[in-house]
Amino acid sequence: MCAQGTYALSQKIGKIRRRVKKLLKLLKRYTISRFFILSVTKNVSLYIKSVTKNVSPLKRKIKKAKEEQKTVKEMQIEAEREYYKQGSISKDDFKKLIQNYKERMAKAKEIQKKAEEKLEKKLKSKSKK
Repeated sequence: MCAQGTYALSQKIGKIRRRVKKLLKLLKRYTISRFFILSVTKNVSLYIKSVTKNVSPLKRKIKKAKEEQKTVKEMQIEAEREYYKQGSISKDDFKKLIQNYKERMAKAKEIQKKAEEKLEKKLKSKSKK
């Protein structure tokens, strides 16, 4: 009876050891896969951060240029309204205002175009890497 009890105990210990080994393997796999996922996530987030860091100022510049164009257009419409409907400004003043607005509009469009070209260039160079 003592030999059978020892044999049964050794069987239980063997089962426990096998279960512990399986658990350790699973834990090891989980840890490695978790580490891999974390490292990939970190690398992707760093890449996205580097791209957006270089791109954000250009996007702001484009946005400001568009806002400037919109403002200039509104001011031009207001000047035309004052000249044609209300008659509150002289012809010479109107021509000067319109010329000034055209220059501002051209400058804003040029800034927008250059910023868009730089942005496109940066995005292409980042996608090639």
